Amino acid sequence: MRARSALVFVALLLSACGNPVTTAGSAQTSHVALSFQNLMSIDKAMGHYAAWAVVNGDYQKLADFLVDAHGQPTTLDGAALSSLTVAAAPSAVSQVFVTQELPSGTGDKPSKQIFLQADLSGGKGDLKAPVTVQDYQSATGAYFLDDPVLNYLDNATTYDNGIWFGQLVSKRYQPSLTLPNAPSGWMYAGWTILDGHALRMGKFVNGQKNDDFDGYSGRDGASALVTMGMPPMPGED
Repeated sequence: MRARSALVFVALLLSACGNPVTTAGSAQTSHVALSFQNLMSIDKAMGHYAAWAVVNGDYQKLADFLVDAHGQPTTLDGAALSSLTVAAAPSAVSQVFVTQELPSGTGDKPSKQIFLQADLSGGKGDLKAPVTVQDYQSATGAYFLDDPVLNYLDNATTYDNGIWFGQLVSKRYQPSLTLPNAPSGWMYAGWTILDGHALRMGKFVNGQKNDDFDGYSGRDGASALVTMGMPPMPGED
């Protein structure tokens, strides 16, 4: 999950403020104020945040935004973003949430990557992340270096660069990651750094299943490994 420290430690306050503005022939408009603490910046080339409101069960985008070095929201062009509006009375807004969006994600539908979410009561609510510090206080993990897929397929013993999130238990490899299931819309990702370059190892929803990447081993990522009696686990040869 991207921006993990923000997901765990961020604390935000959201409030709907001001009186509804009514003009002839127009819908009510409410002002929404967002106050941020410790929200991490995103490189614009990698994506951005988007704020949304749920009005009578439908999504309304409040803004696409970035966060500057001082933790303040800005437009995608860098201008200050102090107030947002939603075309509804405050009582019609039941929820506000923030997503992470790809650079191309500037349409009217939110991504599945809900970053923060608040149910409103009396026009106010606390935006909270889908995971908490407590979710990960008991998280543990281990890895081993081996190449069970290639050794099996090639009947060779010369490979030594495989990295798997497992451990040897009673002479059999078992999954080692103790993680809660990734929140809806999110996945974990495994990476290894080689000569200063990040190499992808795949994405997965929990440590007891294979990841979605087989670019090096050529294994079938949907099934258990075919050698050593190994159960599914994230990793790559």
